[in-house]
Amino acid sequence: MAEPLACGSEPEPSGAPSIFIQQAQEIDCAFRKATPLASRYPGWLRCTWFPDAFEGDRLDDACLRQALKAGQENMGGWPFLFADAGGKACRPLCDGYETVIEFEGPNYHTEFWQLRDTGFFSHARLMWEEADPDLRPRCVLHLRSLVTYVAEATRCLWRVNEVLSGSDEALVTCRIWVEGCCGRTLLAPSDAGLGDAAGVIEKDTVQTVSHHAVGSWRDANTQVAVDINAEMVQGLAGRQPATEALQREVEALYAQAAP
Repeated sequence: MAEPLACGSEPEPSGAPSIFIQQAQEIDCAFRKATPLASRYPGWLRCTWFPDAFEGDRLDDACLRQALKAGQENMGGWPFLFADAGGKACRPLCDGYETVIEFEGPNYHTEFWQLRDTGFFSHARLMWEEADPDLRPRCVLHLRSLVTYVAEATRCLWRVNEVLSGSDEALVTCRIWVEGCCGRTLLAPSDAGLGDAAGVIEKDTVQTVSHHAVGSWRDANTQVAVDINAEMVQGLAGRQPATEALQREVEALYAQAAP
């Protein structure tokens, strides 16, 4: 199993506006400092997204709050974007908002996110395979946990960016990755086309980068989530999964969401 990554070790893709590369590194350092478990457990699900261009205009506080409210959708018992109304977990920054969640005990639950007034968003969640004391010694990654994370992230993306951009044509880049994979066994259902166990993962980090207009993120959300998941699984397992199985998982998750 690989060691946890160092602070700021995951920059955004080359070609991103320099302010977003800088903010990605700042937020990664903030995540590792604010989350003690980041130094103890290497297995994390991560994503960032940002607009196609930044021309210096900052989003105001009312817009950020409205976007956070739009993004709070609960599909599986816990919202992807947790911004509690009481303000105990979600706190204002000088240029945005941040939430740090850490539940310690037999089963850990740890999340971190920041939304900046540039439109840059970053999210991290401890793998439940790390958090479960029964699963941790087995060193596994369940396909379903990955599919769920991608589906939640991409749905939250368009709901937040509809508010932030105010335009269906606004382009948004999303990067989703899993870190701490090396040495884990990818577990998948038989209909995923990978066998009962897809083998030991050889890469420590697997990522995808997707670029769509807000309207496309929304209108083709299921297909986009399936495509990203298929690319991620291919990177983890070294072969293409059955997309029909991925689509069933995504559709079942979205069916739990309020209309």
